[in-house]
Amino acid sequence: MFNTTVNFSVELSNGTTLSPQSRVVWPFDSIMTLTCSILMAILNSALAAIFLVKRDLRSAFASYLTALLLFNVLVSIHGFLYVIKSQYPVYMRSHRLCDFRLYVSWVVTGIPLNLHVLITINRIWAIAFPMSYRNHHSPRLAWMLVAAVTVYVHVVCLPGVVLDGIYYRMPVEKGCVINTLAQPRWNQTAMLLIFEFPVAFIGVSWIYLLAKQRRHRHSVGTIALVAMGTQVQDGPTPPRNENTGKMQSNRRRFSRGFVVFSALTLSAVLCWTPYETYYVIWAFVDLNETDQRFVMLCLGLYLIQPVLDPVLIVLTMPDLRRTIRGIFDKMKAVFTRS
Repeated sequence: MFNTTVNFSVELSNGTTLSPQSRVVWPFDSIMTLTCSILMAILNSALAAIFLVKRDLRSAFASYLTALLLFNVLVSIHGFLYVIKSQYPVYMRSHRLCDFRLYVSWVVTGIPLNLHVLITINRIWAIAFPMSYRNHHSPRLAWMLVAAVTVYVHVVCLPGVVLDGIYYRMPVEKGCVINTLAQPRWNQTAMLLIFEFPVAFIGVSWIYLLAKQRRHRHSVGTIALVAMGTQVQDGPTPPRNENTGKMQSNRRRFSRGFVVFSALTLSAVLCWTPYETYYVIWAFVDLNETDQRFVMLCLGLYLIQPVLDPVLIVLTMPDLRRTIRGIFDKMKAVFTRS
């Protein structure tokens, strides 16, 4: 099955192909896509279920992480459909199935990247305006913002997909790809707003927030030292200052949130930048030849990024690791008893 010659159509987020004119024998792309899609679906769905079931993990910030995991599960559908298109192209001649695939390619895959933008905005709010963040941010507001991002991606991407299905769909012999030549302005606008801008925004914002976080930690540490010095002057056995304890607790909470944010941001920037850079060049410049090794690198990084999200979240959240360890201990006890 994997030794057939397939059209080298490494799918971009918008359903077009990375190298439309290249035909190579490359069975590894289907194997890699299928493997990453299975891991993507299993890891993201399992971790999302833990966030939804465990009440002690249902913080406002965790709401964004849960939404990201759930949409990563939906993104795995794109990988499964790609394998079907590559290995069994006859099934993609169904107009409805092709419509669904293009919807997933353009709309569904664009939502997780923009959720990374939402997480970035959340961290800007938390670090730059901590009082406002503590007073106004809540899980309800977080889910409302997630819904707003979902609607935004649909508003930008869905019209082009619908118009392609009604007016511009290419013959089935061309494969299930969107006819971007018939809608060049929409193609470029959607590409820049949904796929290119988020990568640039979260990368630049991370540098800004890194500097802001360091200043924040320094200021909190200075205030805590002053408070401790005041306590020492008051007597030989001073009582614990509640404000100092709260400041230290806030410092630890903001630090943990920034570590999680940094891990997700860096993985998104590193994995998406080559992919989106190639697409910018391909969309605006006519490329006759493409280095297949670079294309393979772009595809691999793109596929691995949603797999990394749940792994990085677990590695950077001690409370979550303890919860997962407890779940495994209970499962081990059940199997040992039986």
